[in-house]
Amino acid sequence: MINDRLDVTPIGPADYVALVLWLIGFLCEAKADNEKFVFRSKPENRGTYIRTGIWSTSRHPNYFGEILMWASIALSITFTKDVTGKPSPYYSWISPAFTAFLLLFVSGIPLVDKAGDDKWGHLEEY
Repeated sequence: MINDRLDVTPIGPADYVALVLWLIGFLCEAKADNEKFVFRSKPENRGTYIRTGIWSTSRHPNYFGEILMWASIALSITFTKDVTGKPSPYYSWISPAFTAFLLLFVSGIPLVDKAGDDKWGHLEEY
């Protein structure tokens, strides 16, 4: 049984927006991962890079989806009140910011782009 003394924040508009954004991020990441898996499983694609489907719009749609999922969770938390009735602290954004920083500047995109440049940098269409 839920403790009657707890002031639970009802689901609000920001929660619905956050849920939709999370679903978009999840579907984007899942679609990107699936498309790349299928692409790499075909022998005729060996040594080439993917430029079809969701990959035709971005070099890193899977990272976009990951960042969007984390940010949408932080968005929902930002507008939630804690048990004292105060708004939740903004430090819920530390995790998505750190994840985005790592993916954009440290271990994600820079490493993948370097490997891609080494493999396909000489191709004009890359």
